[in-house]
Amino acid sequence: MDARIAVVTGANRGIGLEICRQLARKGLNVILTSRSAAKGRAAIKALGEKGTEVQYHLLDVTSPVSIKALAAHLAERYGRTDVLVNNAGVMLDPRGSRVLDVKVKTFRDTLETNLLGPLQLMQAFVPLMKKQGYGRIVNLSSGQGQLADMGEGTPGYRVSKTALNALTRTLAAELKGSGILVNAMCPGWVRTDMGGPDAPRTVEQAAGNQLRQKISLQQGIPIDKAKEIVRLIKDTKLKVQASINEDKVRVAGKARDDLQKIIALLRDKDLGIALQFDNYRSS
Repeated sequence: MDARIAVVTGANRGIGLEICRQLARKGLNVILTSRSAAKGRAAIKALGEKGTEVQYHLLDVTSPVSIKALAAHLAERYGRTDVLVNNAGVMLDPRGSRVLDVKVKTFRDTLETNLLGPLQLMQAFVPLMKKQGYGRIVNLSSGQGQLADMGEGTPGYRVSKTALNALTRTLAAELKGSGILVNAMCPGWVRTDMGGPDAPRTVEQAAGNQLRQKISLQQGIPIDKAKEIVRLIKDTKLKVQASINEDKVRVAGKARDDLQKIIALLRDKDLGIALQFDNYRSS
């Protein structure tokens, strides 16, 4: 099978650049995009000098014309898109901004990039994913958009990420059973131009969150067997999550060793299921 095609937006620096590096190292054919051609090409040159080869394409996520041009390029060259990482984002709120004094333009400009950009990209790429019945979409969100932990400050940014979370959940529900998974993730407070030098997490750690390793069990598992599998996994007390999604069981965790232990456990139980662990397959 040809390498998966992955598109990463806003990827000339920071978390996006590191995501490109890690995806390429996993064997994906990565298209690094940015709105500045000079910065984008400088980024792929820097990666290439360290032995990581990725492709480049210009992309302004606020431009429908630019988005359509990228989708047309990928359709013509590869005939598909497998992975879309909506990483591009802005925080335009002036320091100390409050809802009652922030300019409406700040909200509009922030939503244009952080919400409408991902919306239009998903509208452009999901049809390509549907043709092959496979797709993975990850929207880079933030804890500042979480309603359960909502606080003051940076209102434009907070609202944009809350809206992105809602968009993610809505599309995920609409695509249920299609083979296309849509998720949002929060990288945490990261040392980037946006996060600043005092942030505790590196871009390598943040991108590692985004590239969580998963085990996917075959479709068509009877519900009683699915429940048994989830119970077995939870009883291990390992740092993994198990859930039932229609007729599939999904298991996810950050530690490869933990996931390999789950594979060994289920194999020993002889449950008659197929397991997939990233690029590793066991049956």
